[in-house]
Amino acid sequence: MAETITKLDAARRQLATAIELWFTDGDTVSIHTLAVAAHQLIHDINRKKKGPPLFLDAEFIKPEHKKEFLGILKRDANFFKHADRGRTGQLDSIDFVPFGNEVFLSMAVLGLKHLGEKLNKHEVSFLIWETIQRPDLLTDAAMQLLKDSVPVEQINLIRKTSKKDFFNNFLQVWARNYGGSN
Repeated sequence: MAETITKLDAARRQLATAIELWFTDGDTVSIHTLAVAAHQLIHDINRKKKGPPLFLDAEFIKPEHKKEFLGILKRDANFFKHADRGRTGQLDSIDFVPFGNEVFLSMAVLGLKHLGEKLNKHEVSFLIWETIQRPDLLTDAAMQLLKDSVPVEQINLIRKTSKKDFFNNFLQVWARNYGGSN
């Protein structure tokens, strides 16, 4: 039976799966492929709606280097989805560093916020985890908001919790507070 799916629905489903895999230490190639695909859809939707520049717009990169910059960002994802590119007669391989997964997941979630979308349980859980685990990335204002919103003891407890345990606990709390809704 056919399912009617919008581009945004597809992006959010890909993103939710990528986030779930990330929290449970799933396959890094699958996470990357899904996160990049979701980010690309969100980026394209944002551009069509004439939203603010997002990650792939890279306004901080000089125009003459933009193509090279985007090539580097998309190198791994393109390798994972295209067999017709690269050296012929050889088994191609790359050295994949999965840190980019976190970057694309973060940028996709932030892209949804730019679109004015209400974040779902997967997106919120990732945003909370990143905020608490990576305070070095936050501005002073964002750090103060976190400290004002969440007791320090709770922040310290979350920092000591594994990704998987945090995610499972978060989903349970979400279900209690919001029912089965995403």
